[in-house]
Amino acid sequence: MVQRRPLSILVAAVVILTVTARPSTAQTSDGDQSLPAAPIPLVEQTIVPPASLAMGVTIDLSQRMAAVQQWVREYTEWKEWEDQWRGKLEPGWFGPRERRMKPDPPAWLFDECRDLADGEETRSDACRLLADWQDSYTTAQVRAKMIAGRSQNEASTKMTWWKHVHIDSLWLTPGTALTYGVVGVHVTFNLVGRWQMFAAPGAILLNVPTPHGTRAWRPATDVGLSYRLIDLTLPGSRRQGTLHLNVAKAWLMGGSDSFINSSVDLAGLSFTFK
Repeated sequence: MVQRRPLSILVAAVVILTVTARPSTAQTSDGDQSLPAAPIPLVEQTIVPPASLAMGVTIDLSQRMAAVQQWVREYTEWKEWEDQWRGKLEPGWFGPRERRMKPDPPAWLFDECRDLADGEETRSDACRLLADWQDSYTTAQVRAKMIAGRSQNEASTKMTWWKHVHIDSLWLTPGTALTYGVVGVHVTFNLVGRWQMFAAPGAILLNVPTPHGTRAWRPATDVGLSYRLIDLTLPGSRRQGTLHLNVAKAWLMGGSDSFINSSVDLAGLSFTFK
């Protein structure tokens, strides 16, 4: 009994040491495998950025610049087409062509135009076109009509006086003693409707008969009324004007006693420029 007891104690100690040693070995092995896995790649990514990332920024900027230039070119061409064919059908070989679609700008251009810095000419042009692109058709039409109306009013104000200067020609007397006017000028003011009245005596060159059966050229002054007939364009030019019918009384100037009549009634045409 005394000899078996130390042996059993020895066996029990070996078993205990074997059981307790396996978890420790496993933990040591797991710890050794996990040590080289995480820290080294993490440090490399944090300290040394990949070269492709820096190159990607340059490519992105160049691509954006190219996209802006392409959109500016396409929108400018579309704008010219729209101004020419707005409200009209563009003829084609076999009928009207389909209407061109308005090119959309890059989505990121809206944000860039909000933060636009002075002196950036390329983006400045693109942002100006972007503001035009955002206008609706109705808004653009209203703005165009307002600008056209303002320009027309300004032009009308500047040229109002010129519309009342008449160039006279082909004036004749309704009587038997034929007198005719070749060229003259007079100024009118609006009376009522199409009627105008001479603002001051006009001047006209008349060809009149004499008591000796001959004819002579004499200047004369005249007053009367003008009636607006039609608007027309001068032949051979784009200049527009208005044709008037005139009735007037003319008085001969200088030596009127040597003529049959010192005053004559005339009817003729005059032209005013617009």
